[in-house]
Amino acid sequence: TVQVFPGSTPLFTKTKTGGVTGICEMSSIVTQTAGLCFGMPSSLSLWDPTNGVQDVGSGYTYNKDQGGDNKATRWSLAQWNEWMVATNGMDPMQLLKVVGTGFEDMTSATSTQFKKAEIIRKFRQFLVAFDLTLADGTRQPNAAAWCDVNDVETWVPDATNSARKLYIPDLESAILCAEKCGDNIFMYSDDSAYALQYSGYPNVFQPTPLPTGIGVYGKNCVAEALGKHYGLGPRGVWSTDGTSYEYIDTPAVKKYLNATLNRDQASKAVVYVDHLINHLLIFYPANGQTENSCG
Repeated sequence: TVQVFPGSTPLFTKTKTGGVTGICEMSSIVTQTAGLCFGMPSSLSLWDPTNGVQDVGSGYTYNKDQGGDNKATRWSLAQWNEWMVATNGMDPMQLLKVVGTGFEDMTSATSTQFKKAEIIRKFRQFLVAFDLTLADGTRQPNAAAWCDVNDVETWVPDATNSARKLYIPDLESAILCAEKCGDNIFMYSDDSAYALQYSGYPNVFQPTPLPTGIGVYGKNCVAEALGKHYGLGPRGVWSTDGTSYEYIDTPAVKKYLNATLNRDQASKAVVYVDHLINHLLIFYPANGQTENSCG
């Protein structure tokens, strides 16, 4: 059979150099507009059909490539009501309240909890940060922290709020990826996984181990569809619903990945579900390449 395959339409021209390393929809109930917030290696920008591209942050630190203990820098973004929060694991978490003033450093808000975070996810009435670094440089790669209920500017716990932090000592590596699945957030290392489950006050969230045997390469290596997660990790392509998992790559696909995937830069890989064509798409750096060039 012959089918029409959806194409693409250019939305805008970037004003900064470098590839897009993180993107998030940004919509406004107040102005009834929808657009995008996106990050490039050292900058953050907004786009909407009326105003075009607006530069809202610059001068950020980044690792262009993965090497040793350093991950390739990728932005993680989350909309919070009319605001936008962004983090890259290299600089303090950033908050955009007013477009005209740009992103601002959130160090004073996160204070003793952490200074830097690799990943952020909005979940229920909280913003959750994963894989943390303290102000003195101490790494807490197996930690997650969250703000007070409905208050993204309050992160320091006390008896009157719901801001907290927890540690998962049994993780095989850092929290490399975190994505919502149903009523939980699933957190993945390179060879294990936990569910972050809402338990209510006073602890707010509790970690529960998921079946072992699956893992990921990086923060964009998991996508959700039909109540399941689909991911790419060191052992192949898998799916899980939180109670069991299976590897879904055929021998031919596994052989192709093993032959072409540049594992030295695999943290840049992206897993994406295209709901329009009902396909799972995987993009990754091929051997000899440093950016996603194969899929």
